[in-house]
Amino acid sequence: MANEEKNYSEYINENESRKQIYREACNELKANNTDYKAFYMLYKFYCESNEQQAFLCLENAIYFLEKKIKKIGNTTNIEDEKNIEDLYDINRELSDMKKELDDLWNKLKKEGKPVQQVSIVILSYNGKEITENCIESIRKTVDMDKTEVVVVDNDSIDGSQEYLKKQKDIKVILSEENLGFPGGCNLGIKNSKMDNDIFLLNNDTQVAENSLFWLRMGLYENKKVGATGSMANSVSNEQQVGKENITPEEALEFSKGINVATERPYILKSKLIGFAMLIKRKAMDEIGMLDERFKPGNFEDDDYSLRLIEAGYRLLLCKNSYIYHIGSASFKKNQKSLSDVFIRNRKKFEDKWGFDSGNMSFVEKNYLKFFPKDRDAVFSICELGANLGNTLSYIKSEYPNARVYGVEENKNIAQIAQKYMDGIYLASFNKGIRLVSEENQFDYVVCSNVLEKVENVEEMLKSIYIKLKDTGRFIISVDNFMNYFIINKIIRGSVENEVRGALKKENRRGFSIYDAIKVIEDNQFRVIDVYENKYQFCGRDEVEYNEIRETVNALSGIIPEPVLEQYDTQRYYIIAEKI
Repeated sequence: MANEEKNYSEYINENESRKQIYREACNELKANNTDYKAFYMLYKFYCESNEQQAFLCLENAIYFLEKKIKKIGNTTNIEDEKNIEDLYDINRELSDMKKELDDLWNKLKKEGKPVQQVSIVILSYNGKEITENCIESIRKTVDMDKTEVVVVDNDSIDGSQEYLKKQKDIKVILSEENLGFPGGCNLGIKNSKMDNDIFLLNNDTQVAENSLFWLRMGLYENKKVGATGSMANSVSNEQQVGKENITPEEALEFSKGINVATERPYILKSKLIGFAMLIKRKAMDEIGMLDERFKPGNFEDDDYSLRLIEAGYRLLLCKNSYIYHIGSASFKKNQKSLSDVFIRNRKKFEDKWGFDSGNMSFVEKNYLKFFPKDRDAVFSICELGANLGNTLSYIKSEYPNARVYGVEENKNIAQIAQKYMDGIYLASFNKGIRLVSEENQFDYVVCSNVLEKVENVEEMLKSIYIKLKDTGRFIISVDNFMNYFIINKIIRGSVENEVRGALKKENRRGFSIYDAIKVIEDNQFRVIDVYENKYQFCGRDEVEYNEIRETVNALSGIIPEPVLEQYDTQRYYIIAEKI
């Protein structure tokens, strides 16, 4: 490591800027994500801006230094003078670090902002081998002296209970009945140390080096953060990164490039998936535990996310925390049961919150291809149909200098979005953009599947024309009404509403690409480009889709080829400018 011969405090004092220190630490961790000196650099960096995060960095530096000392001690020959001298030096370094940690802890405690330790709550149900792998991964990557592991077994009969009883370094609770996911987690939380932050972790996961550390860094980013969530190989809610179907060994190797310091590590979310969710104890004390109406599982994490937001907290997805996840391991043996539970609990969620849970996770990443390539670019954007703000939040994470605003006319949705995001307006799509007073005009106006919903399209387009800069771009996403699924339904004589897509019940009309272009160009805009988002399927879905295509095509002999080509398109993105 550069400047390794110097005292690190001296090295840091010689640097020109704190940003340079951070980048140096980032580079070192990319080369070796267990480098204790790099974490010590981060400690010094955060001392000036966030002492809670500084504490976590110093604690992690000590953890990796102790592991190094143990490794040297196990391999050093008593006659190896150099290794013995090195061991003496780093033990002295360890002693100095521990004193710094104690001093900082006392300071934070005195100021009423201590960094809480963590209780990892794991649910076990007939998955002995995967539970073993999960626990072993924790032992390898987490300081067990400072971390509590609580495992609740939901009446397993596969030998899991016998295995758990033998584990001396974890707290085991054997339930005599299957409490489901929310009930089992609540039992584990009740039996955890009362001041600890709570890390809900699925047993079908394996924790990588620094997975939990970066979640904790996110949790203490500021006092508004109530929970943080990890990325994984297999997970929904835009939390997936890298390949889905990989081995644990491949995933843990992949994590070395993810679980490192980065300059833009967080995305503000309206929802975090409960497979790996770290919750601040203070927030949990305020809002309570998981809602057990969602037994045996599904939507309890959606619900808990909204409850945190309603209480004034924010949720951060940590792009630099990666965990291996098999995915729904406890349910895979009974897919029919899982589907029934999903449908039933989705209805419970809608009854409680007044909107479909699908609004919580969708992010329209395709918009980014229409923005500047320079991620430091400065521009303003207003999204009509902002929903819960997830797309705007994602744009903000990718373009930190962007000024983002949104208009949403669904009251239940908008009021939640306003709790955790600035610049969200509750208003009709027709004239709502005129209420955004922070900007006279926008560089970009985006209509996210709004064209289909509004009663007076012309009035909305007039409002957009007024608020769009002369050099601005108008981006419209519209679900294609002329697709194979809908044509097939028409042929069969039944066109029912769907939860998503062109047949959503809130849509007033459907658009073909020709219809959409016509209504846009009839209202003082010129369409300059059109992009298609084709249907993509695999497995059984692909077989079903091909069968539908064959049925429709067999009856479409008189349909012109350009029209047939529309049928494969799920959504269009139309780019327009002012005339």
